[in-house]
Amino acid sequence: MSRNTRIYDEVAQRISKANQAIGRLQASVRNRHGRSKRRYKDTLKKSLRQLQINAAGWEDLAQDRPAWIRSVKTGAAIYEANRFSAALAKKRHESQQRPGPTPPTLRPCQHAGAVNAPSARESA
Repeated sequence: MSRNTRIYDEVAQRISKANQAIGRLQASVRNRHGRSKRRYKDTLKKSLRQLQINAAGWEDLAQDRPAWIRSVKTGAAIYEANRFSAALAKKRHESQQRPGPTPPTLRPCQHAGAVNAPSARESA
């Protein structure tokens, strides 16, 4: 085998490996922060979970418009109440962990010694 043939084979092998790596990267779609891209379905399921709506039967529930609106409103109210109470609990916990205000450091007055010391007139 000639030297050029070996070089061409090695280049072809490296290109093949690079193409495989690119294919793997494209298969797992990532955003610019390195996390997997969130699909619409994932976002929808997360929202349904937060609103406490069954992800399996939400389409049937959405067909009945008044029931859908009612379930979304009650789920949103529950979610907001839980979020608000969690924020208050976190705030309370952080305020308990924070040390109290430090008392100011009292420095002796520079003139205190001169004022309280006996004057030269009194000792004479």
